[in-house]
Amino acid sequence: MAARSLSFILPVDWWRIPLMDETKRLASIEALLDHQFPSRDEKAQLRQDLRTELRKQTKASAAVGGLVMAFYLADFDGHPVSATMTCYDISGLMHLPVEFDPKKILAGFVGDKDLDASLPPLGSAFLPEGVEFPKLTTEADKAAPIETVEAADDENTDEEKAPWDKVTDYDVLAYRRHHVSPGTDHFGDDVQKIPMLQFTYFQVVPDFGIVQTVFSTPLVEAQETWQSMFDAIIATFRCGTSPEKDSPDDDTNDSSHKE
Repeated sequence: MAARSLSFILPVDWWRIPLMDETKRLASIEALLDHQFPSRDEKAQLRQDLRTELRKQTKASAAVGGLVMAFYLADFDGHPVSATMTCYDISGLMHLPVEFDPKKILAGFVGDKDLDASLPPLGSAFLPEGVEFPKLTTEADKAAPIETVEAADDENTDEEKAPWDKVTDYDVLAYRRHHVSPGTDHFGDDVQKIPMLQFTYFQVVPDFGIVQTVFSTPLVEAQETWQSMFDAIIATFRCGTSPEKDSPDDDTNDSSHKE
């Protein structure tokens, strides 16, 4: 199989963790901890708890096709602001033959009948006559790749999710939708549940395939601002590699993956 590579640009204050290479994954987690906790002696237990949770989440994401996880860490007038991002290689998970048009497949995923009608059929070798793509806005959503820990734990998030919207502000073929999760029981009953705003994107990256990207943040009130930022990140996805920058101190944080 020919090498496949994916790159995108993250704004300042995002910290990237590559998922597929375990050595790089663990090293990036330690670098993030060093950045957040300059003194290893101060808040040592919190540092260890965060290390354990990050290792658990990144390993689980890698197991279901995760390529990169990233964390937005900022402080505004003493108020911490955070968000997470996880990018999945859907084409790799589906083991799609190279001759099949990913745009056609994505149209079936999100139920875009206009796009689907404008493209040639995939052929009976992939979709036998009478068989249709599952629509991720229906019960088939439960069979989709795990979007976040919060989404996996919530049983009734489907009712709160908006329909798929085509991203029209940029020259990319991408669809997004969002919902607000009431919180997760992942950390036990003694931990307060925090509502999470989640944006999920499906897009076709030319010469790479279908990519799913999930963003989540507890700052629900800033939905429009988050959407603008997330859309802008999605617009930078390209097949190919760029120089990697592992620190959020750079002006841009380029994230690359090779397969």
